[in-house]
Amino acid sequence: PNRTVANPDNGGGRNNADGANSADGTSPAADSAGTNAGTNAGTSGGDPNAAGNQESGDLRSGDNRNPRQQSAQRQAFIRLLEQNAQDLSIPPDYLLARLVDWLDADSTLQSAGGAEESDYAALERPYYTANSLMVSKSELRTILDITPADYQLVAPLVCVIPQQSQLPVNINTLQEAQAPILAALIPNLSVDDAKSVIASRPTQGYDSVDAFFSQNTQLLRSGVTDQIKALFSVKSTYFQAVIEIDTADSSFSLTTLFKLENNQVQVVARRIGGPA
Repeated sequence: PNRTVANPDNGGGRNNADGANSADGTSPAADSAGTNAGTNAGTSGGDPNAAGNQESGDLRSGDNRNPRQQSAQRQAFIRLLEQNAQDLSIPPDYLLARLVDWLDADSTLQSAGGAEESDYAALERPYYTANSLMVSKSELRTILDITPADYQLVAPLVCVIPQQSQLPVNINTLQEAQAPILAALIPNLSVDDAKSVIASRPTQGYDSVDAFFSQNTQLLRSGVTDQIKALFSVKSTYFQAVIEIDTADSSFSLTTLFKLENNQVQVVARRIGGPA
């Protein structure tokens, strides 16, 4: 049969990246609140899509069967769900396993609770797994057994940048509302302590990730490895602009994702209408 992948986007096409202002971890997609964790990348500033060094930003790396061997991204994603999406209809580790199977290139279940092509092909309205990075967090709605209520819980916590798996969270742009993201990324950090860390940030921000951790040793004193440090950055590369026009009888919305690199601005994705 022809290979098709379910497309959950409403009217806007699949090319979408979520986040607000700076999409590297400063959007509420993180985004819905402002920074949020990445699905392709795990729980860094931008999502499960993946490409490149899987050790530093890909949900597909690690071993679901052995928590001690899970990557920092996977561990953070589980913490994020456990702390902020307690009403999920499926266990957080099952959602993680199904995301891994959705993203990876093979058709082999990686762990208990996962779902591969045979599971989706057996549905009343069958479709295939993407076996590639997400281009919109709305693809979460196609994950097996994810309900609309589940999506509403998870969507505000994550963001997706097309073709990117490593989206470190910019610690210089985190807002207090995004403290749950910071608390999930760093083991043993409470939300209240995360708020304190954000509130005590220098006016000009941190010059480096190492400076961030060294200046907050009282709160960030345990469990901070190089893998965890790799989840952060001190600058943003992706930015999102949202234009909304309302008239008496109609409305218009345009969302554009930009990438700023070497003083050059590139349009990565645009969406006309559709959900954020």
